Amino acid sequence: VVLCDTTLTPHQIQRIYEHADAVVCTRMHSAILALTAGSPVVTIGYEAKSLGIMNDIGLGNLVLPIETVSGTELVKRLQHALETNPPRVPDFRLRAKEALTNLHLIDQEEV
Repeated sequence: VVLCDTTLTPHQIQRIYEHADAVVCTRMHSAILALTAGSPVVTIGYEAKSLGIMNDIGLGNLVLPIETVSGTELVKRLQHALETNPPRVPDFRLRAKEALTNLHLIDQEEV
């Protein structure tokens, strides 16, 4: 466990995540940074967007609803994340690129 009380840039956070054995996230953006760093991720979801992004990349089973999170369940999900962490960075980046392209196309249609 690392506690940092310094304000870091997203890139600095991502570099830290690259060296983590696993990352437990409560914020969607932290999960995205950890995933792009290639770290196993478990997300404690308190909003639908965390579950949505994890479902979109096939990792919805690694989201714990805030209402039912427990130490036992968190440990189980972490073990699963560590055992099954396939390299997902290229897939995630491809999906992000496609999403941005689609947004750009929608924006052009409105003009």
